[in-house]
Amino acid sequence: TMEHEVWFRYYDIFVSNAFGNLRDVLQEVTYSPMMGTYLTYQDSESHAKTGDYPDENYAREFMQLFSIGLYKLHLDGTIIFDEASGKRLETYSNQDIMEFAKVFTGF
Repeated sequence: TMEHEVWFRYYDIFVSNAFGNLRDVLQEVTYSPMMGTYLTYQDSESHAKTGDYPDENYAREFMQLFSIGLYKLHLDGTIIFDEASGKRLETYSNQDIMEFAKVFTGF
């Protein structure tokens, strides 16, 4: 069925890039219709066009799950803490997410 075909195409991204690099995987995943539907950015449009802010879901997941993660890390993988506050140092802010979401609308 068509529903299964979409998932197979998504799976093929990882098969064809098994020995490639992360940049190519992230690019193909970003352009994948399945990911656009699954993470709700497929119909997201720019603020200039709609007056609304673009969907932030994929931008957040892209940074949190697919690339830099929630917190800054030492080379050994342990979390970096702010010396003054003792809090974990975050890798991005909500403003970063809002700006990055614009990228996926072509804005």
